[in-house]
Amino acid sequence: MYDLSGRVALVTGAGPNIGRAIAATLARAGAVVLCNDLKPEVAQAAAKAASDGKSTAFPLPFDITDPDAVEKAVEEASRKHGVIDILVNNAGVTVPRSILTMTVEEWRLVTRVIQDGAFHCSQAVAKRLVATKKPGAI
Repeated sequence: MYDLSGRVALVTGAGPNIGRAIAATLARAGAVVLCNDLKPEVAQAAAKAASDGKSTAFPLPFDITDPDAVEKAVEEASRKHGVIDILVNNAGVTVPRSILTMTVEEWRLVTRVIQDGAFHCSQAVAKRLVATKKPGAI
């Protein structure tokens, strides 16, 4: 396993399934992990699951589809924990219906979360990496 000591990771959609496993893996490797979910209680549960006594994870609930919320959360987290240098754009949403019956509004929700959310988070993190000349991975 890699040694990620001194690294700060943000995992979007860290609450369920793959996101929770990614957060736990990064934490076990030594990174400080910021667990994002829209719902604060889900972000808190993900952070608790990723922390095993030696690992460090914190909840970071915010709406990745809102560029102002993303900017504010990334700025505050960077001040508190250090510049985020690992970003995992994992958040997603599905609509449990066929493309034949999906509404335009449902489709827009999917693209807002998956595409726009990844864009907003990547931009906010990359801006700080470039400004600090810190290497990172998105």
